Amino acid sequence: MRRSIFGMLSVCFVISICAACGGTSGGHMPGAVKVDGRAETSNAVIQPKGMPPVILVEEFGLEVADVRTDQGLLGGGRPARPGILKRDGGLLQRREDPAEKARRFVDLLASSLTEHLQQKSLPARRLIPGERLPDNGWLIRGQFYEVDEGNRLRRAVIGFGVGATDMELGVTVIDRSLSPDAPFLVFGTQAESGKMPGAIVTMNPYVAAAKFVMAKNASEKDVKHTAGQIATEIVNYMKTHEMMNP
Repeated sequence: MRRSIFGMLSVCFVISICAACGGTSGGHMPGAVKVDGRAETSNAVIQPKGMPPVILVEEFGLEVADVRTDQGLLGGGRPARPGILKRDGGLLQRREDPAEKARRFVDLLASSLTEHLQQKSLPARRLIPGERLPDNGWLIRGQFYEVDEGNRLRRAVIGFGVGATDMELGVTVIDRSLSPDAPFLVFGTQAESGKMPGAIVTMNPYVAAAKFVMAKNASEKDVKHTAGQIATEIVNYMKTHEMMNP
């Protein structure tokens, strides 16, 4: 009887020690291993093994707000109407509609990202809004974010006089054949903690130490440059995992 009790206590002690050793530190996701500034999953099963048949680029999410910014003589705000002229340095310029601006951003970013990937000989194409998702291939998704006054991350909003002037991008890559909803690759805003708003990060994805920032008044050149940076990160991941020639 004493031996039985002693044996049970020994087993419990060993289990508790193993649990303590297996705990994470530094806020990394359970099951992840820190490698050269990157957190890489220890469960290789969810990582793709080769070149995908297709890489679909989805339009990134960007919110639009109708904000009152035109102030009258008494300080009363009224909705800023798109298309009207505004004075800038003595010149009258057309005010761009927030929805039009957001549409231009997401369209240019998606098309530029697709082109950059194609230039790397990757099978990339734009995902048509409303198109049924295939059961295989990779899906690139993203969201524009901004930091509010409380230093909290929230979805970026385009509108006249809206908050922060800079936006950060969070990006996820999903292998539809392995896990239709959970990404195997995450990078951009909040990627290191796996707490990117709206992202489903449940399978310990490979986390790339990359950050992308773009101004709300970014030029076409700036948008294309950001798309190139995103494409480069994806290509680097593929080379690291021997999916394409270095």
